[in-house]
Amino acid sequence: IDDSPSPNTLWILDLLDQYNMKARFFCIGKNIENYPSYFQAIVERGHEVGYHSHVHMNAWRQTQKEFKEDFEKSEALFSSSFYRPPYGKLTWSMYHYLKNKNIKIMLWDVLTEDWKQDIEPLEKIKLKIKSASDGSIFVFHDYEKAYENLKIMLPYYLENNR
Repeated sequence: IDDSPSPNTLWILDLLDQYNMKARFFCIGKNIENYPSYFQAIVERGHEVGYHSHVHMNAWRQTQKEFKEDFEKSEALFSSSFYRPPYGKLTWSMYHYLKNKNIKIMLWDVLTEDWKQDIEPLEKIKLKIKSASDGSIFVFHDYEKAYENLKIMLPYYLENNR
């Protein structure tokens, strides 16, 4: 789950509890600052957390110094050994910076596109599940723009992938 926490986090956590499922939440530092109790709920309910930057900046649009400062702001808020770069983009120097810190970079192979407003969410998640293979990593999003689609897509995914 990318972009956590948000006002929708508790709904996601409750849904995951219903299915006795755990997820890895890739958190944005600014969102943790804005919703600390929701972040705490993720941790207290036994889910893993990973870094997803402090302000969700595309790393290709940052200098190495900006990237490091951004990462360190998130690192000051919590500890993790996982990082998912926003938009899936890193430079080689950023990759080596994270590797030297023993941070594992976790990408995905199934992007649910739950943020798109012009999709039929049930049909989209069915297609995404059909295109997946064993061990696929699905990405859903925990923010307002994705919420209406997420309410349809995530329950269907959980029901059909147990």
